[in-house]
Amino acid sequence: MGVKAVRTLDCAAKVRIHYILPCPIERQWVTIFSGATVEIHEFSKITKGAQDMFAMKFAQNYRAAGVLGERKITVTFGKLGERRVWEGLIDDFEQRLESALAEPTLSPPLETAG
Repeated sequence: MGVKAVRTLDCAAKVRIHYILPCPIERQWVTIFSGATVEIHEFSKITKGAQDMFAMKFAQNYRAAGVLGERKITVTFGKLGERRVWEGLIDDFEQRLESALAEPTLSPPLETAG
């Protein structure tokens, strides 16, 4: 199963795309994501049953966020300049995502015959 992308907001100022990944997102995978400044919000340490969130900021004018243990990343791209410029930002993120997905930390566990 590959990545599914759904564009949910496309207005004058920004584009928002939800990416559904083939596996749950793990902390170590988020921290190795190419070119991102990463923040982990450890809500589970504050509130019982809460989930931890992550936020990634990229110098290229887009941000990504999600919940650790879930499969969805929400990315918001700013529309600066011509269409080709901000569509290029989307392509840039998707290339980074493809590279990060090749990392073994996000690979699904192998099922063993028992």
